[in-house]
Amino acid sequence: MAEIRTVVHVLPDQTSIVTTGHRPQTPKSKGPRRLLLGLRRLSSTSPVARVRSSSSLYRSNGRASTSCVSLTAAAGAEYGPTSGSANASRDQLSGFSTAPTSAAGTPGADTPFYDQSAASRLRSTLSPAPHTTSKTSDVTIAGDYFSLPIHTRNARGRPGFDFWHDLPYELRMHILGFLTPKEIIKCSAVSRDWQQMCFDGQLWFDLDTQPFYRDIPAEGLVNIVKRAGPFLRDLNLRNCVQLWGRWLPSGFVDACYNLEDLSLRDCHIDHHSMHVLLASNTRLRHINLSNLATVTYTTMETVANHCAQLESLNVDWCTNVNTSGLRLVIEACEELKDLRAGETSGWDDAEILELIFQRNTLEYLLLPGCVSLQDASLAILFEGTTTEINYITGRRIAPPRKLKHINFARCRTISDIGIQALVGNVPELEGLQLSNCKDVTDRSLILLLPTTPLLTHLDVDELDRLSNATLQELARSPCNGNFQHLSISYCEHLGDAGMIPVLRNCPNL
Repeated sequence: MAEIRTVVHVLPDQTSIVTTGHRPQTPKSKGPRRLLLGLRRLSSTSPVARVRSSSSLYRSNGRASTSCVSLTAAAGAEYGPTSGSANASRDQLSGFSTAPTSAAGTPGADTPFYDQSAASRLRSTLSPAPHTTSKTSDVTIAGDYFSLPIHTRNARGRPGFDFWHDLPYELRMHILGFLTPKEIIKCSAVSRDWQQMCFDGQLWFDLDTQPFYRDIPAEGLVNIVKRAGPFLRDLNLRNCVQLWGRWLPSGFVDACYNLEDLSLRDCHIDHHSMHVLLASNTRLRHINLSNLATVTYTTMETVANHCAQLESLNVDWCTNVNTSGLRLVIEACEELKDLRAGETSGWDDAEILELIFQRNTLEYLLLPGCVSLQDASLAILFEGTTTEINYITGRRIAPPRKLKHINFARCRTISDIGIQALVGNVPELEGLQLSNCKDVTDRSLILLLPTTPLLTHLDVDELDRLSNATLQELARSPCNGNFQHLSISYCEHLGDAGMIPVLRNCPNL
């Protein structure tokens, strides 16, 4: 069997010369033959072999010595021969040669074409850990793509960058403006800077204490109003009883002078503080003073003298208010559209009723529980006293009213005679409440419903004298396409004969 010999020479420039030769295993030669073999070995180790072309190293008999430059001396020493004769027999080869040859040698069937174990060892040697390289003979071997380190950008941004502090002040105010008042108050406890921002008046142009009026102390509420006073436009202090005795001494009232919408319903406020607050806000358009016992004629006089732009006034359940004070407001406030004066007295006064008729600016007239409102009052309110009379019908010819919502609930002195004054005079009516008006029957409603094509809400609770004829007329009236809400509680004479047509003809009910 042939012997494979490998000679590794390390040159001064650190280049490895690997010489692999094949010779048959024959007894040692003596004499000239031994000398020739020694000369052959010497010639293969000459430096000239490095620059000799590979084609000139082959002999005609097919046996030759092949020299090549190894990429790494260590690899050649570890894995044995890296090159061999191109014409070596299949019995002598353990793998195919990587040296350049002029005649290709084909591995035999009993010899694997690719040595898996050698390949894995080679990969482990040629693929070092990340950030490492192997340098041999001026050749740098780096790791494969997947073993290379992944360099990511610094996600922390530039050093010393404070996102919130570096934002413009206007943007910070805009962001805080999306929070509710309760959330803003909680944020004020973060730091002094946050407290200054959270109590900036720009965030408090609309202050509604309904969601948290039980949780906020009087000091905190006073502090908010004092800081935001010039910016406040809409102030709702309903049920804020904790402010009793703190209106004037704390500077609360003096801080607010640009209000447009004010609600003091169910507050504990003294008479003098309320007058100072109303007098200092001449831009008020909506005032809600309902259920305040301190509201009197003087209060209405203050409103009339200082709130000429008033559009809505609510004095429901103010027992110390009557029509004499309301008349001052109606005369001074020409833009008044919403008047709510439930359970007030004096509605039998013809002067205020004629004034409302002549002004004809009201769209909401809510007078529930006003027992002084009678049929004669409704006749003046909707037809006037100076208009012409139609001698055919016997009714006065009056221009149509602008009223959209009317509430005469619990006005027990009203009957069909007063309701007939509305027939043909309220074409824009959308809501009508007549609950607990015992003397109202089918007679007036059957005449009224065909003249209200925009009606959407009808409340006739506890009208014992109503029958199915009213519901049938409602189903036939022009408002059946828009009708949405019907309240007929405790109407004992209504049944399926009236309700089924309403359900069929009112699709939006």
